[in-house]
This record gives sequence, C-alpha cells and structure tokens, in this order.
Amino acid sequence: MENQNPNVPPPPPNYGNPYQQAPGGYQQHMGGTMGMQIDHPKASTINTLGLVGLILTFLIGIIGLVLNIINLAISAGVMREIRENPGKFSEASIKKIKSGRTCSIVGLSIQGALILIVIIIIIAAS
Repeated sequence: MENQNPNVPPPPPNYGNPYQQAPGGYQQHMGGTMGMQIDHPKASTINTLGLVGLILTFLIGIIGLVLNIINLAISAGVMREIRENPGKFSEASIKKIKSGRTCSIVGLSIQGALILIVIIIIIAAS
C-alpha cells in the first residue's frame, strides 16, 4: 500500500526484535562488560614505579631500592590476581605490569651488584 499523503513520512522499516537470538545460534549482548577485557587499575602504577625506581637506582640509591621493593610486592599480588582471573584483563595492561616488574628486577640487580662491588673494594682496601 502506497502512502496517500505526500506530507506524511513513511513508517520506519521493521528491524525485528532486538532481544531475539542472533543468526547462527549466537546470543547478542546488549551493553555491559560481558566478555570484554578490562585494563587492570594498577597497571600504570606498577609501570611508573618500575621506571622511576630504575632511574632512581642511579641517582638516589636508597629511594630507588625502596621503590623497587614496593613495586615487586605490589606486582606480585597483581600477577596472582591475573592468574586467578584468566582472560579478564587486557594484554596491554599485562604487558605494562610485566615491564614495570622487569624494571624493578633490573634496578634491584644493579643495586645488588653495586653493593657487592663496594664490599669488595672495602675488603681489598683493608
């Protein structure tokens, strides 16, 4: 049936029921975070602490040491949370956490080597 009045727009097309099952047997999800990966809220903190701790290892040793130890403690809990919830957190946030943790490990390793060198020098000077 054609529209008799030219001033009245035609009715909208029928798109179907948005809540019915999608083709192919897949269920459509309307909103929510179901199945979506999220960024871990501590990922940026761990990454930043790791980088700052590594830099301060060379500038102010004791502060770098404290930051690196704190960062390793925080990241250990976060890595445990990631292992307990596989697929919940995005790959980008996991990479941030791993890079911050690696920076802290490198900073602690450098500080350990420097302390060992200082001890050797003190023993050799005696």
